[in-house]
Amino acid sequence: MYLDRLTPALRAPRLSLVMLVLFVCLSIPILIFILLYNYQRNAAVIVSTLDQAVANTSQVSIEYKSSQHRECRKPHLSSRRDAPSARRNRRG
Repeated sequence: MYLDRLTPALRAPRLSLVMLVLFVCLSIPILIFILLYNYQRNAAVIVSTLDQAVANTSQVSIEYKSSQHRECRKPHLSSRRDAPSARRNRRG
């Protein structure tokens, strides 16, 4: 009895089933291609943006270090008495 109902359905598939199978078989590969293409483009843009950010940060760091180096130079000794050689002479 159950096989009697199943046999006609297997012989002539409905149009809706055929359309569903065609839709899935044709749309899934296209969607996968779109996802992979967008992933690749986004990854390239992200890497490029990060490279620029690293370059900018390196440049700013170099400029900051050079400005700090200029500000932190040792002051010149103002009098002969403060010089290390003058101290050695006073001691002995």
